[in-house]
Amino acid sequence: MASILLCSNNKKNDMDKKLKSEIRKIEVFVALVVLALFAVAGGKYFYRPLFAKYQEYSETKRLQKVTQQITRVNCDERQNSVQVSGGLVCVNTVYPDSVNTDIFVKYPLRNDGKESPYKFLNTGDIKTADLIVENRWVLPRYEEVVINPPIDWNRSYVNERYWNFVFLSLRETRHLLYAWTQTGNDIYKDKLLEILDSYFAQEDNSDYLWSDYHGVSYRALILTNTWWKLRQYNQLPMETSDNILKSLKKHGDFLRDPNHYEAEHNHGITEATALLTLSTNFPELENASEWNEVAVERITRGLNTLVDKDGVLIENSPYYHFYTLEKYWDLYRYTRKHNLDVSDQFKDRIDKMVSYATYILLPNLDIPTMGASLYRNIKLDNTYDEISKEYPEFRYVLTKGQEGIAPSKRNITYPDSGQVIMRSGWPANNYESQTQLVFDVGDYRTEHSDYDALNFTLYSGGRVLIPDPGLYTYEDGADRNYFHGTNSHNTVIVDNSDQQKGSAILGEFKEDDGYVYQSAAHTLYDDVVHKRAITLVDDNLIIIVDELSSDESHNYSQRFNLSPDSQIRVEGYKVVVFDKNRNTEMTLYQLDNSGITFHSVNGENNPVGGFCSLEYGKKVPCEQLRFDKNGKSAKFVTVIEIGGKSRLGTSLDQNGITLSAPDKTVNIKINNTEAIEGGVSIQKANSDQTKTADSKLNNGNVVIVFDDGYESILPAVDILEKYGFKANVAVIGDYVQSMKRGYLSVQQLRRLQDILGWDIVNHSYNHKNATEIYAEQKDGLLKFEKDILSGAEFLEDNGINSNPNWYIYPFGSFDEKVQAVVSKYYTFGRSTTNGLESFPFSDNLAVRAISTDKSYDNEGSSNSISTDEIISEIKKAQEDNKILFLTFHRINHYKYDKPGYPSEDFEKIIKLLYDEQINTLSFSELDSLLGIPKSSMVFKKYEPSQLKLEVSTRNIGLAQMLKTRIFDKANGVLRRLSLR
Repeated sequence: MASILLCSNNKKNDMDKKLKSEIRKIEVFVALVVLALFAVAGGKYFYRPLFAKYQEYSETKRLQKVTQQITRVNCDERQNSVQVSGGLVCVNTVYPDSVNTDIFVKYPLRNDGKESPYKFLNTGDIKTADLIVENRWVLPRYEEVVINPPIDWNRSYVNERYWNFVFLSLRETRHLLYAWTQTGNDIYKDKLLEILDSYFAQEDNSDYLWSDYHGVSYRALILTNTWWKLRQYNQLPMETSDNILKSLKKHGDFLRDPNHYEAEHNHGITEATALLTLSTNFPELENASEWNEVAVERITRGLNTLVDKDGVLIENSPYYHFYTLEKYWDLYRYTRKHNLDVSDQFKDRIDKMVSYATYILLPNLDIPTMGASLYRNIKLDNTYDEISKEYPEFRYVLTKGQEGIAPSKRNITYPDSGQVIMRSGWPANNYESQTQLVFDVGDYRTEHSDYDALNFTLYSGGRVLIPDPGLYTYEDGADRNYFHGTNSHNTVIVDNSDQQKGSAILGEFKEDDGYVYQSAAHTLYDDVVHKRAITLVDDNLIIIVDELSSDESHNYSQRFNLSPDSQIRVEGYKVVVFDKNRNTEMTLYQLDNSGITFHSVNGENNPVGGFCSLEYGKKVPCEQLRFDKNGKSAKFVTVIEIGGKSRLGTSLDQNGITLSAPDKTVNIKINNTEAIEGGVSIQKANSDQTKTADSKLNNGNVVIVFDDGYESILPAVDILEKYGFKANVAVIGDYVQSMKRGYLSVQQLRRLQDILGWDIVNHSYNHKNATEIYAEQKDGLLKFEKDILSGAEFLEDNGINSNPNWYIYPFGSFDEKVQAVVSKYYTFGRSTTNGLESFPFSDNLAVRAISTDKSYDNEGSSNSISTDEIISEIKKAQEDNKILFLTFHRINHYKYDKPGYPSEDFEKIIKLLYDEQINTLSFSELDSLLGIPKSSMVFKKYEPSQLKLEVSTRNIGLAQMLKTRIFDKANGVLRRLSLR
């Protein structure tokens, strides 16, 4: 019995063991299934980052091997190894004693990134490098060009400015450097050295290489980066090093020259950055400290002049705004990393630039093609990922609402730039489908601006519905005139002509839960006032009111560009717009159809019309709608309904606009504000006061005036400051306001006035010959008067109207009629009639002067009298106690300066004045000695009448919407029955 029980227990134990074993197998199987499911479901959160880390580790190890492979360890028999900080360099056994040699043998092996202020310098493409090795050059935007060695650096291989800019800047050689450091294949390095050798052999004999200042600045950056990268791997021949350093010295001196600084647009950023990089990397090079000083001044100036108070690039181009933001961000990061004291305004400007970038981007992250813009989609790549981590609202936009914080404003106005951005909202879901409207009410500020006051663009439902035409080209001709001019923009064109340079004037901005509107006006056509108000209601209704008025009859043409693949159907005064799949995108209604005619143009070349451009040099047909009216006045009331089948009811009467949609009603009452008349009040010394003034002149007196305000006079400023003298600058308002290349900026003029005590005086706004140009025009004297006052108002607005007693005639040109106009505002007019003066002057409005040179064109000036003759005139003034007004234009100081009065001769004159103790005066100092009170000018700006809208919206409840839809369907059925 006991044995039976024992056997039974053993069997039970065996069964338990088997059962437990099976359970374990099931548990293991389930665990494996769970792990597999976890791997599938959570792989992207665990394995992908792990795999990415593994890839990063593998790439690091690979590059370490490549670095070991390309780093030269053993010097050849003609060289010795020299210890420098960080390693060894191979140095020729015989080498010249020079600064360049010292730099090569004493600088550290690595420079901790100081050699590359821009990230792109360390990037490249191996496929592009392979093509260059085969002498096949494929530059951005262009087809392949075969250039067999040796390269002719005096030749233009492609007759396109941008191609030549990229090629001559040596920017494409970065691909060879990148490919070499990534692969270790010496074929890339050898090709790079071959190209550099051919360049250096021709550098001194090629003016062509120095014709594009922007390209010169990039070339300086490329050469700096190349020097450091080759040297750190001990692969830089001393001969090549010497050639690079000699070349960089030329580049630094060239870029330091104010004539080669393009302050008026973004090129100036890289030109200043190149000087900073050169002086930071090679402080022992001759003039490096001066380069650094100039670089810091220009970077600071650019932050104040290239970017306005709103943080918007002054070029009125969103495309270049992002380009500039990238450059400034790299430079800001560079200066922070290397503790370079540049500007305390950097952070503030970048904050504002990022804010504008946040709002201007379309919901699909495209850049609007406004102004000189090309198509570009902004991605959350290295640079923008870096920026947006510091700016959560920008990150919200770049991730389409998935990360960051939603922008605090739905609609925003940038008063300094004159842009108003309206938006339907910032929802994280359905982000790309939102509506955005950009209304341009800004100033024409640089040549990258267009003549497009009161233009607008419209985006909705995932794409642009009403685009700006884009850039297309910088080359002069009919296409440039069209894309740059008013005819291609979404505004009202008068007599088929372009607007004048100038600014629209902002009116009322108002927003509520259901709508936002902005009004504005301009007078950029002679004798025409154009008022426009744009209202966005919710995400699908835009109401545009245009009123134009004049004392004369004109043709007024309201225009709308459509996207390239859009199609239209015209139904009376209604235009239905379809996409390529025949889906209705929007419907345009003209409510005030009295006297209106309609036609459209699409891809016409004679004259040019109906084109858009997303890529440089490529234009595509796009329908342009044109609604025309003729008369002294015209009114357009346009409603744009976004979306599919239209159910909008519209009416216009004396009470205003009424719009009825299934989900809402909109009522708009149209009013007008009163115009504010402008003018100027003058208090000036009269002729009796000048005749009885108590003169305190003695020993001769000299008044130096620099006409036109060239930046090349700055060395002369230093000379005058050295001897304790003051002088005067006659300013052309438009040249300063538009930051024309080679002219003093507002900031520089303020320094002359506020710190050095100089006088800034009016030389007109437009610098036109009054007796030749205005005399031939209708109402010429009125235009001349406007020119004078515009110049004076510009000086007043900028706080640099130092002495309103004096007016300087452009080209010294005047007659009795011109003098009569000047006499209304100024006590004295300085001419270019040669001679000394006594006081009282024989003619206050024709004060004589001695012109030292002539500078009436853009090519330069030539000396008209010798230094000895000038000194002779000074001595006559001293002997006879006369006043000598001495006129200069350009000063020639630097090697690359345009012709002008030599600075060394100028200093001889100033030293004589100092040695002889002859009064050298500003106009204000002269007037004080003569006992003449200073005039004053107070301007009151003209403001045209503006549209003022009273907008009310009412949402319709669900029951009413259903009732309306049932009623609509019933009406439809009845109509169909009646047709039977």
